[in-house]
Amino acid sequence: MFPECLLFLFLLSQSLEKVEIRGVTSFPESQIEGLLEPYFGSEVDSSLIEKLAAEILDFYGNRGFPFVSVRPEYLRKSREGMTLVLRVEEGKPVVISGLRFVGSEKTKRDVLLRFFRDEGKLFSLARLREEIAEANSSGYVEVLGFSVDTSGGRSDLVIALEEKRVNSADGALLYDQRRKNLGGYLEVGAPNLMGTGRSLALSYRRVSLGEQKFELRYREPWIFGTDFYTEGEIFYHFAESLFIKRSVCARVGLKRKIEFYIGEKYEDNVDMGGNERESNFLSLLGFKAERFSGAYLPRRGISLKSEVQVSGTKQSGFLFAGWRFPGSGRLNLSFRVDLRFVRKKGG
Repeated sequence: MFPECLLFLFLLSQSLEKVEIRGVTSFPESQIEGLLEPYFGSEVDSSLIEKLAAEILDFYGNRGFPFVSVRPEYLRKSREGMTLVLRVEEGKPVVISGLRFVGSEKTKRDVLLRFFRDEGKLFSLARLREEIAEANSSGYVEVLGFSVDTSGGRSDLVIALEEKRVNSADGALLYDQRRKNLGGYLEVGAPNLMGTGRSLALSYRRVSLGEQKFELRYREPWIFGTDFYTEGEIFYHFAESLFIKRSVCARVGLKRKIEFYIGEKYEDNVDMGGNERESNFLSLLGFKAERFSGAYLPRRGISLKSEVQVSGTKQSGFLFAGWRFPGSGRLNLSFRVDLRFVRKKGG
């Protein structure tokens, strides 16, 4: 990336004392030089120069300059250490005229525009990285890269995508010859239903011993084009002569950097052995928050989830916290805490 002759001239492993910026820039040179002060005192090598260049590229990229270039001119040696002279060519600031998506065949453009809201705005590398991370977290698209096309008098942001094959269907039919009974299962999953971002999941199981289990989940991600969403769940579990468990749940939430939701849930549990029945209407309140560094390969960050369920006879809830951070080499370390409680009146 940089001329290696700079390093061969100074193989004395001296530390960096100062960085000087050359070139015509829209920002005071002292402001850029001050950005690099945390690196002063570090040993001068090729990796350090690349880190300094990356800081400058991010500085300009977050302020509307996608075509900035950084080139080292020379190293100056003194008793105190090394002075590195960098030449910066910032290019022109860019306001995004429009967006083009390459590689998207099924996912509708309106869905992709929910992730990328750059049209008419000054180019920002930090904002774009957050948008890429959000798109990748959807599970049905993966961002491969981006570029800015300034041909034709426009400044279009071009996003290269790869759509994941996430829709699935699986099933089997079983026959119990001894009991002369049919059983089996069917599972259908559509996290990106017809390219709309809506999700649908269905699961049905029946075993020959008189047990049935059914689950249905649906999510509408953007109500009337807003950041509000709604989702619902239906659950039914029947075991002959043992129990019946039924529940219906509906939630409405707002998803931004932190996701909040409220909802109502009805539970009906019947114990056939003891001839007992318990029914509850539960009010739900919860939040979710995730923050990971790295748009393409999230490695470091934190995940928080919490929910409280309250009714006239029962209170329950959980708190989940997870941390993930990189170790040495290819090793990734993670740590999690999961706390749950259930309390009944009179118990």
